[in-house]
Amino acid sequence: MIVVFLSTLISFAMDLGAKYGFKIAGEIPSGIPSPSIPTIPSGDKLSSLLTAVLVLSLIGYCESIAVALTYASKNRYDIRADQELLAFGVANVVGSFFSAYPVAGGFGRSAVNANSGAKSQLAGAI
Repeated sequence: MIVVFLSTLISFAMDLGAKYGFKIAGEIPSGIPSPSIPTIPSGDKLSSLLTAVLVLSLIGYCESIAVALTYASKNRYDIRADQELLAFGVANVVGSFFSAYPVAGGFGRSAVNANSGAKSQLAGAI
């Protein structure tokens, strides 16, 4: 964090973006973006996009189910894979109208929450 802060400060103080022509983030809009219909490419772009989407969706779902099953067996609760798939699908479709990142479960965040004693999904928001 210190390196990011110092490099940002040096970049601003020395006006490195203007001198060397690299882009700086600039103004970042505040608030939640307005909902909009996502643009869907056509032709060759659509076929290559669909291939990537299918592969990445499968990988994300498999990882999420693996995490869920791991912690379900530790904490003695059941996982319904069809409900997990439906939840990821709905979350990603709704998120696409707000330009959100796709969602999937992950071992890292789940391990941190489990080791810190988190018992509900609210821990992910804190």
